[in-house]
Amino acid sequence: MDSRIKENPERTFDLVLQVVCPTSEKEGRCFF
Repeated sequence: MDSRIKENPERTFDLVLQVVCPTSEKEGRCFF
């Protein structure tokens, strides 16, 4: 996990956002 986060921090963060708030783009309820 650590190595992946260091290699692709942007993509890893994007994946986390999809898990935490998958409908954030449509509803805009994401708190990040």
